[in-house]
Amino acid sequence: MVPSLVSPPSTNLRRRRALLPLTIGLTSAAGLVVLGFLFRPRDPSETLALPLSGGGVTVSRVQPDSDATGPAVQATAGDWLLETRGLRLVIGSDAAGTERQLRHGNLTELVTERLADDVLFGLGPAVDIQGVRQELTPRRVAPAMRGERPVLVTTHDNADRSVSLETTFDALPQKGAVEVTTRVRNTSRNLLRAVAVGDSVSWPGAPTFAPRLGFVEGPTRARVPWIARRGRELSVAVAYPDGADTDFRFDLIGPTEQRALTAALDLAPGAYQDVRRRLLVARGGLAAVAAPAWQATGKPTRLVRGTLKPAPAWATVEARHPDGRPVLSVRAGAGGRFELPLPAGDYTLVLKAPGGEDATNVRVEPGEQPIATRLIAPEPGTLRYTVADSTGRPLSARWIVTGVPPTKTPSLGPAERAQGAGNIGYTLAGEGRIQLPPGQYRLVFTHGPEFGLWESVVTVGPELGATVRAELYRVVDTPGWISADFHVHAAPSHDSTISLEDRVVSLVAEGVEIAVPTDHNHVTDYAPLVATLGTSERLATFSGLEVTTSEWGHFNAFPYPVGTPLPLLANIAPRDLFAEIRTLSPGVVLQVNHPRMGDIGYFNRGGLEPATAQASAEGFSFDFDAIEVLNGFELGKDEVVERNLLEWIALLRAGRRYTALGNSDSHRLSREWVGYPRNYLRVADDRAGRVSGEEIVSALRFGRVLVTNGPFIEARAGGAGPGDVAVTEDDAINVQVSVRAPAWVDITRAEIWVNGERAAVTQVPPPRANLVRLAWQTQVPIASDSWIIVIVRGDRPLDVVLPGLGAKPIAFTNPIWIDRGGDGFAEGTLAPPAREASADAADAAP
Repeated sequence: MVPSLVSPPSTNLRRRRALLPLTIGLTSAAGLVVLGFLFRPRDPSETLALPLSGGGVTVSRVQPDSDATGPAVQATAGDWLLETRGLRLVIGSDAAGTERQLRHGNLTELVTERLADDVLFGLGPAVDIQGVRQELTPRRVAPAMRGERPVLVTTHDNADRSVSLETTFDALPQKGAVEVTTRVRNTSRNLLRAVAVGDSVSWPGAPTFAPRLGFVEGPTRARVPWIARRGRELSVAVAYPDGADTDFRFDLIGPTEQRALTAALDLAPGAYQDVRRRLLVARGGLAAVAAPAWQATGKPTRLVRGTLKPAPAWATVEARHPDGRPVLSVRAGAGGRFELPLPAGDYTLVLKAPGGEDATNVRVEPGEQPIATRLIAPEPGTLRYTVADSTGRPLSARWIVTGVPPTKTPSLGPAERAQGAGNIGYTLAGEGRIQLPPGQYRLVFTHGPEFGLWESVVTVGPELGATVRAELYRVVDTPGWISADFHVHAAPSHDSTISLEDRVVSLVAEGVEIAVPTDHNHVTDYAPLVATLGTSERLATFSGLEVTTSEWGHFNAFPYPVGTPLPLLANIAPRDLFAEIRTLSPGVVLQVNHPRMGDIGYFNRGGLEPATAQASAEGFSFDFDAIEVLNGFELGKDEVVERNLLEWIALLRAGRRYTALGNSDSHRLSREWVGYPRNYLRVADDRAGRVSGEEIVSALRFGRVLVTNGPFIEARAGGAGPGDVAVTEDDAINVQVSVRAPAWVDITRAEIWVNGERAAVTQVPPPRANLVRLAWQTQVPIASDSWIIVIVRGDRPLDVVLPGLGAKPIAFTNPIWIDRGGDGFAEGTLAPPAREASADAADAAP
């Protein structure tokens, strides 16, 4: 899934001479505001030859052989490049192709040197008129000269063209900064009241930092002097001279957009307003951009520095106002050194490290000499572990460490990484160590729902560590079935910071055997990394993407070869979008993701009524192959899970046959658990290193799939399993159901549904030693051609493995098809076993 994206507006620069000069200097929340009436001469940018250089700044185009590579880089050849020493920025040009149109006029990269280090997804002007957000359309990007320096200028206007915006990006040599000035002009004949101008900033995947707010973890509105984003190599900030009213926006996944606006002013016809702010980029953490950000707002800073001895494995130091509100948070560097540039004032410095916390007070007065301070990192204890299977071989696993009161549950560092994210971590090699504050902890190891758990309580001290040897036993064997997660994100998605290596490690540790990377509008391939890590025998993969549209929702497409162009994503109806995807990648599987998830749910956007299989939106298409009935973000939301399940059943009853799938949609390593839920596909050879992509696609098309977040179902009707056809002459058919699960998965009841109606239910007794939780055989009446699904449910949440979700166990099969009489299926009642030809909007309501 993806947050709603903002297309930052673009403009071309026009030199203007004042006619009847009337200027009034006003102080606004964004710096100097100028009102005036200008006349527009001819745009001279058309005569400027590239590259354009002067004053230590160069404007050129991104070249085909440039360094515009990396999983998160959006820049491509032909985009605009503005650079000076220590700074490079890219603005998308107007060119053919879906990706180019999405980036047109958008500042997509802001780095010190390597484009691959970029953390910015998009930045562009934003305008509200009387509190109403104006949707902006990019018109042009062009170079111009400001004195001796070249600049880049973007031009936008709103839907009714009552306002135009011209934004100038002026790189400041030697400062790692860009002066950004947006001139918003009233181009209408009416007085425009309450025009507020600023930025729409998108850098998803990690929380935004703002003074007095700290790292913003949820939707918030506040007036702030600057906002910043910390990346792996770089940090980026936007500073506002007198502050900006900022709306921090979130979706289910995390932060999506920061919309920062200045104080509103009225604009007479022809009048304009200039709004200035400063973009900053620097190598390192927040401290590197905090000092120039404060400087840009008129507040000089003074360094507060110290060194932690001995240096811990990781540490953060946060400066807080006397009221407890955070001012700045930094990570200690090599050797335990830390520096915080702070404006004058009184602060409490709070240290967090593997061994615990420390705090001290400091007063910062104006001056240039750094202030030395001392913090002591408590000595941690070390917990060493190994994980093995029943044969003693090392086993990949996920671990969870929780404090036993009064010991607090630890935080294992500020970064999302496999070695520690929140209070969990992953091991590929089956061994490792965890540094913890002294105390007592509960430790859990898991390797997916085919294995039991290993749990233990351990005591860790600064001088007395602990060693554990975890053994995980396979308790559910699944011959002929292979597990898969067809919706997974990593750093190529703009809303994820997970490295590809950590993502692959997490998949293997959770026992997922097939994974498809589905990053937003980016074709990703795990295969090279899987080979490098030596996990090809444990994880099969093929490339794919999540086709992310703003109008219709999100759709996974796989296999989708690397290098294949993206389809058109804007101003296109689903029937045309799906057709284009199938043309670009013949044999592709098209999956509707989270169909009822707000405004990114296809069924919501299309106005689908499942009971009648009719859609109210013009252009709606039924030409997809699978529906993500169970999504990881919906685990723990019983009513949502049940609604999705019943709507899929309703489509089946209406004669629409789609394979039901369940996927994690994981963007993180913690709280979004990859492989939960997952699919099991019936294949001839269930070894990850031997299964072929063709066999996987065939299993998906025929529906030889079961969906689960814990229980494993084997169901047969008349000898046929999910996706297959049983032929009978009788009025009833024998159904056999076997359910297996480890002891940590609660199973309460099983249900058999025939043609969308519950036909039989049985309660499941408490777990037995052999872990076959249910062996059920019954007959259900069959009056005509029919289909049967089996649903298994549990009541006790899976919190021991999926902490924080409250997710109850659930599993269900895809249909087993019953041909009563052996004469084939009655026309119009349900689809035949093989996928039907395309059936799209011709069947939708007009």
